[in-house]
Order: sequence, then C-alpha cells, then structure tokens
Amino acid sequence: MARLSVSPEYVAALVEAGFCPHVVRGLIELEVYRRPAHDRWFLQAQVDNDGHIDVGLTQDAGWGAFIGPIHRAESASALARALPEIVRSLEELATADYRLRCPRCNSWTVMRNGKNGPFLSCTQLRKAAESSDEAVTCQGTLRMTALYIHRENADGAPDGDRPHEADTR
Repeated sequence: MARLSVSPEYVAALVEAGFCPHVVRGLIELEVYRRPAHDRWFLQAQVDNDGHIDVGLTQDAGWGAFIGPIHRAESASALARALPEIVRSLEELATADYRLRCPRCNSWTVMRNGKNGPFLSCTQLRKAAESSDEAVTCQGTLRMTALYIHRENADGAPDGDRPHEADTR
C-alpha cells in the first residue's frame, strides 16, 4: 500500500509545536500530524499535492476535510518561522467557529479552487428550485482569505506570510 508521508525536514517544527503523528488508512496511507485545538477541533498538518505542508482545522481526527482557511508552508524553515502564528490564528478560529459557517445556509465552509484562485465556500446541498429535484450547492462564500502561503525569498530570508494572490487570467 502506498503511503504519503510528511517530509522529515518538517517534522521537528511540528513536534516542537505539540503535533503528534497519526496514520490514516484508506486507499492510500496518509501520515498527518495533529494536535487538539478547542472543543471538537483539531489542527492538522499534512502533505499537499506538491510536497509542501498544509495546516488547517478539521473536526475529524485524521482524514477529515479542512474547514476554513489553510496555511501552506513551502519550506521547513518557513513552517518553523510561521508555525506559532499559524497555531494561534487557527486556534482562535476554532474557539469562534461560528465564523467558519456559510452566511447563507450555516454549513461549514471548505477551501475550493476557482478561476480567480482559492475561496471559502459551503458544501451544503439545496434544491435548485422548489419544483425541482435537482440538488445544487448553496454557493455561499465567506469573505475571508482561503489560503495563506508561507515561503522564503531566493536568498533564504523570510518572504512575509501573505494571502494567495488570485490568478485573474
């Protein structure tokens, strides 16, 4: 069985911040690092499609979808530098989790990728019209940055944490 693992260079910063390893078994095994946040919430770090680390909130310990904004670290040193602020901001959101709900239907929001970049949108299905049996998504969105990218300049100096800049092409 294939296993996606967090690169060892990221592990030291995660462990120092109180994250513990956890393996999620499914079609593939996924190694994640998590720590409890507030109430039913967990902070979770996992490898993304490009080998970077994504840190976000989830309610399901392990395989659950990230709810709300995601922080992406493009290097181990960027993660180590940004992790205290990432943890603080995500724990703050977990404590005030009502801010992570769709303004239209009150369901949880997840990051989606659109033609103008990532955005936070609900996953709630509703009927398209009262006379229709067709289900569509609510399409309510939060006015909150969906993806924060933490990186360094080419010279290795921190390159301020900033929201993802949408591609408007």
